[in-house]
Amino acid sequence: GTLVFDRCWAFREEGSTRKGAFEWIIPAAAKRVIPGCHERDLPRPGQPPKLPEEALAAELIGSGDWTWAGVPGFRFGATGVLTTPWGVGTWGLVPRHGNKVWANFAAQLHMLDLAPAQGRAAEGMGRFQSSRCSDGELVQGERIASKA
Repeated sequence: GTLVFDRCWAFREEGSTRKGAFEWIIPAAAKRVIPGCHERDLPRPGQPPKLPEEALAAELIGSGDWTWAGVPGFRFGATGVLTTPWGVGTWGLVPRHGNKVWANFAAQLHMLDLAPAQGRAAEGMGRFQSSRCSDGELVQGERIASKA
C-alpha cells in the first residue's frame, strides 16, 4: 500500500486501521519528536495565524528586537508576522504547551521554548531555545536589551 506521512515522523499505511501494519522509514536525525511540531491546530502554509489575546503574545509583540544564534533582526509582529534577517515569516502560540511559540520562516517550522532572561525574571521573557522541526537543530535566541 501507499505510505502517508502522519504526525511527527510516523508513517501509516493508507486506508489501513490494522495495528502492526506500519513500515517505519525514519532518518537518523529525525528519531525524536519535538513537542508542538505535530499540533494539528497550528496554521498550515497559506493560513494566517490567529494570535490569541494572551499575556505571552502581548509581551512578545511589545518586546522589540531579538537575536537568533547571535544575529540581530528577529521581531514578533502584532498580526503574526515574523521579521527575520532571512525574510518575513509567521509566528504564533502553541496551544497547550505553556511558553512555547512556533516560528515559520525560511521554509522551516521551529518550536521556541521561551524563558526569562537570566537574573532578570521581572522583565519577562528574555531568551529562547529553538528546535527546528525537520531535524531537531537547536538554536539560542535572546531579547536585545532596550536602551533606556
